[in-house]
Amino acid sequence: MAIVINGSGTVTGISVGGLPDGTVDAGTLATNSVDSAELVDGAVDDSHIAALAASKLTGALPAISGASLTNLPSADVSVDSWHLSLNSTTDVSSNSDIDFSTSQHLGSNVSESGGVITVGTAGMYLVSYSAVCPAAPNRGFDLNIYKNGTLIDSTYIHSNADSYSGWGVTVNLQLAASDAIKVKGTGHFYGNPQAMSRFIGTRIGA
Repeated sequence: MAIVINGSGTVTGISVGGLPDGTVDAGTLATNSVDSAELVDGAVDDSHIAALAASKLTGALPAISGASLTNLPSADVSVDSWHLSLNSTTDVSSNSDIDFSTSQHLGSNVSESGGVITVGTAGMYLVSYSAVCPAAPNRGFDLNIYKNGTLIDSTYIHSNADSYSGWGVTVNLQLAASDAIKVKGTGHFYGNPQAMSRFIGTRIGA
């Protein structure tokens, strides 16, 4: 077919691929004239992506190394943590509440009343409770932790020591917002600034 330049300003008769290489440059293409239908699969590779808005990432993301992530906000775990202690020697009988109410630290997302901790954020918590017992040979002590009034972990020690003895337990607890946890026990528990019985916890994950 002959190439015809029409009076209307159009050109007909050019076959596909008929223009010499390099004839159509960026200035020839009209703005927004190329859409996704004209792109060959795989044509947009890493070298052609200068920046990508986070809003463009949707759906399930592939596995990615944390080393490639930058500018991540740091998590302030202190708001979901607590450190209570027993600052005076206390006799506790018949598996009664232990009033770990002396606050060494109380995060803004948790509350405390009478040694009972109520969390404000759901997640996995690392909880530790420990006791120091005065010299008491041939005497038993126990510590138990409750969630919403239900026993979830317990420990017992029989002391044969003629001096102070102590032990502690650490557990992972999945807690919902507003869950309440407390420690109950039986024994003669010691507390002072150097050797305190303690109730400590912090959120470590979702």
